[in-house]
Amino acid sequence: VSSLAGAVGAASRKVSQLGQSVATLQSQVNGLQADLNLKRAELLTLQAQLAAARTRLARLEAAQTRTEGVLSQQLIGTYEADRPDLVSVVLEATGFKNLLERLAFAQTVSHQDASIVGQVKAARRAVAAQAIRLGNLSVRQQQLTTQVLYERNSVDRSRLTMVSEELGAAHVRDAKAGQLSSARQSVSALHTELVSLQAAQ
Repeated sequence: VSSLAGAVGAASRKVSQLGQSVATLQSQVNGLQADLNLKRAELLTLQAQLAAARTRLARLEAAQTRTEGVLSQQLIGTYEADRPDLVSVVLEATGFKNLLERLAFAQTVSHQDASIVGQVKAARRAVAAQAIRLGNLSVRQQQLTTQVLYERNSVDRSRLTMVSEELGAAHVRDAKAGQLSSARQSVSALHTELVSLQAAQ
């Protein structure tokens, strides 16, 4: 009985210690959960930014396609229409006013060509920059997802291990307590029998 009582006491102390460890772990879990909630919020923000970045990238690519189409048409027009050079503009002018008009027209066409080329370059730069930003956002999203999953799984494993140990210790304590109760009942029965025998003597 004394041995079993000692075993029950030891098991109870172990259950108590494990309960304190579970409480400590629960406090850590609460802290991690708060951190996970922040990371999930950041992840949701990143997903919204990714969706916006993809939409912007699609718009930029469409704009790039349009400007490249305009540039292509402009180049085709330049090759199909034999563009006069400065000398032929001067020689074919019918007067000073006509010469000025022809020079202004040639300058306007040249400016338009330069403007279209500039728009194409700007569109390409914007598409490249947006693609890089999209790539960076995707990498950050992947990192956050992996980190959140790892931390959550780590916490779950620790909690399950601790709860399993606590249940095991409680099972041992209950088994020992049952044995102790049986032993005490046996001692009580023997004591009753002893008292009865002594009375008979």
